[in-house]
Amino acid sequence: MQTQQFRIRHGFESLLSHSKDSNSHEIEEKTPCVLPCPRQQMSSLESSEENHKSHSCNTTQTSHANPIAHFNFESEYFNSIQNLDLTRCSFGRNAVEFICCEGILKNLKSLNLSENPIRNDGVKYIVDTTKWTKLNTLILCGIQIDHQGAGYLSMNENWVNLRRLDLSQNPQIGDLGAMHLSLNLSWTSLTKLSLRGCNISSLGIKALARNKKFGGMFSEEGASAMEIREDQNYNRKKVNQ
Repeated sequence: MQTQQFRIRHGFESLLSHSKDSNSHEIEEKTPCVLPCPRQQMSSLESSEENHKSHSCNTTQTSHANPIAHFNFESEYFNSIQNLDLTRCSFGRNAVEFICCEGILKNLKSLNLSENPIRNDGVKYIVDTTKWTKLNTLILCGIQIDHQGAGYLSMNENWVNLRRLDLSQNPQIGDLGAMHLSLNLSWTSLTKLSLRGCNISSLGIKALARNKKFGGMFSEEGASAMEIREDQNYNRKKVNQ
């Protein structure tokens, strides 16, 4: 499984290496790529090389061949993947849309997209994906979302097996984002919700504690609440120094 996870990670990194501007560490997002997504037509990704070349991604300087269009994958192999770690792969909205296509990764149980600038739009693609019913771990640390991204997550109804959700180091989530998350009633298996570094105050903790589905995570002695309080104490010490 570790070798398999390495191969899939290496494949995605290779796919994206051509889409990075020489002066940038992020995928060009101003003009979205035309994605040959399996959601639209699975055969388009398995067509001839000449057809692949017809898809392009326009940037402000030059036109580059869409790396996703050239990515040769076997759907059977992709569907065997259960654990996928894509930390710091410079993923943006377009790359997230690709991995959310319905033809691949149907058996995914664990996904880590930490430290990729996928932002609110990328999160919306993840939330709208209906195939990941087996997902039990979702790690989205430092992905540059705010309360709106948390709101998108709260609307998910498919992750009934989700046990761990980590949204740490997204400081724009705040109390409003915590209130959005507190409205979710579908994550009945959730045992760990991490919001460290998300600027949650006691108001946000109280909102989350009202959700009975979250059990005691945000009670006075709950692990998630204690994480947030540690953050608060650390930030106060920094201010006072």
